[in-house]
Amino acid sequence: MKAKNEEKVICQRFEQSYKELKKQQKISRLAIANQLGTYSHVIGKYMKETLPSMSFLYNYCKLYNVDPAYLFGLTDNVFLETKEQTTIIQSQKTIRQ
Repeated sequence: MKAKNEEKVICQRFEQSYKELKKQQKISRLAIANQLGTYSHVIGKYMKETLPSMSFLYNYCKLYNVDPAYLFGLTDNVFLETKEQTTIIQSQKTIRQ
């Protein structure tokens, strides 16, 4: 399925999230493809022109802690907060009070 204008946002955001993963975890397209049961060239197509399935996006977000809202252009935070980050935020609020 070729991506339409709105769907291109998902492809672009998918590519951006991959770049962030690559920077942080030094992960490759091949590693992602192997983890998600597809091929490296398919991952490349998802970044450029082909809309990934909802099942693929769900598994990608779950496996790599990517915020689904980011992929749909609803937030600028690529990754979901972890419990560790939440604890730090809460302790900082406690200190300020």
